[in-house]
Amino acid sequence: MDTLRSRTVRLAYANPLLRPHLLPLLRVGKSAGPVYLGVFFPSNAMSALHAWWEEEVGTPLFLDLANDPHVTLKFKPSMDEILAQPIGKSMKVTILGWAEDDKIQTVVVDTPTANPVSHITLATAPGVPAAYSKSLLQHGYTHVRGPTLLGVLGYSDGKQIQFKAPQSA
Repeated sequence: MDTLRSRTVRLAYANPLLRPHLLPLLRVGKSAGPVYLGVFFPSNAMSALHAWWEEEVGTPLFLDLANDPHVTLKFKPSMDEILAQPIGKSMKVTILGWAEDDKIQTVVVDTPTANPVSHITLATAPGVPAAYSKSLLQHGYTHVRGPTLLGVLGYSDGKQIQFKAPQSA
């Protein structure tokens, strides 16, 4: 039987340039688990941080502001790691520094993470992925004692941010 799945596989095989767009479609319906665990910030905290940035750093933020601003605590955590966390708990995060170049603007924070330098990506130039912050921060940053923000511990399930612990199986 000629299914949509088999036609998609054949199309991806015949068109290598389309593979990055077609192959993820084949994974739909399969639960890949949590994408990342993080501290997420409400709009009022981000508005205060944006105002602090413009006053402290003296440059306007790029137009492409980060979606769902957060500190990634763990990328691709297991479900057990998610269940072990107090999902939904408020957490304080203090700004310790900042860095920017012509591609990205980011702040360094005091929350321990799996990343070499814990940070919040604030804004990017068009087409620049937020993950570029890690590359920029490898070259250092300006140390400051910035504001403390109140965020909430949650996780991304790939579709939306969750602030309630998942039901264990």
